[in-house]
Amino acid sequence: MTVTTPDLGAAEPGPRAEGEAADAPQASPQAWPSQRTAYFTVAMMGAAVMFAEIDRTAMQYLVKPIKDVFHLNDIMMGLLLGPAFALFYAACGVPTSRFIDRFNRKNILSWALALWSTGSVFCGLAQNYWQLIAARLFLGAAESPNAPAIFSIIADSFPRSRLTRGISLMQLGTTFGNGFSLLMTGVLIAVLSTIPDQHLGGLVIRWWQLVFIAIGLPGVLVAILIGRTVKEPQRHGANTEAKVGMLEVLRYMGSKWRIFGAFMGSQAIAGLSLGVLTWNAEFFRRTYHWAPAKIAMLQGAVSIVATLLGLWLGTLLYERFVRQGRHDAAMRVVLLGQLISLPIGLLYPLAPNGEIALALSGVNFLMIGATGASLNAILQIISPNRMRAQTTAIFFLFYNLVGQGLSPLLIGMATDLVLKDESQLRFAILGAVVLFRPAALFVLWLGRKAYAKEVERLDAAEGAGPGGGLSTQGAAR
Repeated sequence: MTVTTPDLGAAEPGPRAEGEAADAPQASPQAWPSQRTAYFTVAMMGAAVMFAEIDRTAMQYLVKPIKDVFHLNDIMMGLLLGPAFALFYAACGVPTSRFIDRFNRKNILSWALALWSTGSVFCGLAQNYWQLIAARLFLGAAESPNAPAIFSIIADSFPRSRLTRGISLMQLGTTFGNGFSLLMTGVLIAVLSTIPDQHLGGLVIRWWQLVFIAIGLPGVLVAILIGRTVKEPQRHGANTEAKVGMLEVLRYMGSKWRIFGAFMGSQAIAGLSLGVLTWNAEFFRRTYHWAPAKIAMLQGAVSIVATLLGLWLGTLLYERFVRQGRHDAAMRVVLLGQLISLPIGLLYPLAPNGEIALALSGVNFLMIGATGASLNAILQIISPNRMRAQTTAIFFLFYNLVGQGLSPLLIGMATDLVLKDESQLRFAILGAVVLFRPAALFVLWLGRKAYAKEVERLDAAEGAGPGGGLSTQGAAR
């Protein structure tokens, strides 16, 4: 049997343009999904992201009661917040991505959502530290198909010229998920903190465990809704029928190492400062003596408003860069946003009071919103269709193992072993920002020109302007 090797470097054409020759190679015999179908799909992807955010972030506001019940120090809590989730999330992401690139992505996502929501319930049933660790490992493993499946589905629902708009709409789920998680967590803390321990079949269920149960159960219902209502989109682009293995993906990424190396390296380094977000609630509690319920509700409201504004501004800025003929539009937005957020990150842990710190965190949320869609679009733009899930999974492998996995632990170690005073958490946070954010910005900048050239090549192959079909003004840069 003869095996045909797919052209891994081929450009990914969009739908046939008006006047294009009938015998021109086409990505797919079918058109892109209708606007109604595409926007419904992205809305449901946003719902999935929302529940991922809720299940992932609630623990950050329950640090003190968990530490008190299980007698933990900051290092042990850092293990729970970071590696316990990130280890299996990263380890399972790459193998599951191969199934996402080959089989029905919508079904994989709906099953994953049901499982990680169950993992949140398991956190609410844990009776000791190690059981809670095991529940977080399960939660991380179950959530691993989330990002690769969602971004692959969205990339086949919108042409590249509107891809960041589709991802921006999906990231409304992240915004509302994060904000709603904080608001819901704050309300649940205020309501449930006075409830005495409940005894159920030999289990002791404490008030903070009820939070995990309350946020986990609705996710199962959303998983069923996604499985029953979302249509699997037609795969577009080159190699939509080819079965691409991990070695082929790695060879392709290696051939474009200036792009993938700079992008993945920079975000892995930037991820090392993510402990700022993970320890955020404890920073306010220890530094400004704010109650967790107050912190959660105020930051929930601030994050929703600021991130929504950022999403809007970031999308407008991206599309403006595309109209100006800038092939590096997505990376340019990310670089600009991360440059603005650098001084904010340095001032934030040194704020003299909680109100100023809250305002600075609002600017940080604004920049997260402004850069999020472009950041997530970069890999989708330059990855062939049958590699999108695997390249995304490899990215999250680095990002989560190095960033989300180590960052909370490093900050916990800094407070316990270096500062030896948990009330000095602000200086551990400052150290993470100083060490990692400037380096991440520089490494990403190194890949900008190579990324622009690759996008220009793809656009030229498709006969489209910068961004993939969006009409441009001015000469390409």
